[in-house]
Amino acid sequence: MVIVLVGKYMASATGVAKEIKMAKELNVPILGVYVGGGNSSSNLPAGLSRSRTTRWDWNAITSEIDKVMKEGKNAKEINWGFIGVVVGIAVIIGIILGNKKA
Repeated sequence: MVIVLVGKYMASATGVAKEIKMAKELNVPILGVYVGGGNSSSNLPAGLSRSRTTRWDWNAITSEIDKVMKEGKNAKEINWGFIGVVVGIAVIIGIILGNKKA
């Protein structure tokens, strides 16, 4: 996820627009948060949607993060239990093989 901090003059920041473009190309979800005098009437950087930008409020930010974490690359559900078992087995094998060399 990319979080864009949107201030009063963020729209003119060309580096931010490039980061947003790269995130979109890589299917990385984007969330904007208004800061430093930025608000719903501020110009946004190219590629950042007003509907994906929220005010600086922990409840609002948390709610938006929850939504964004179900989009783009984050949309795939990961079976962390299975991954944990695989990693655990790999660690055990590494310990066994490491002990054989000693």
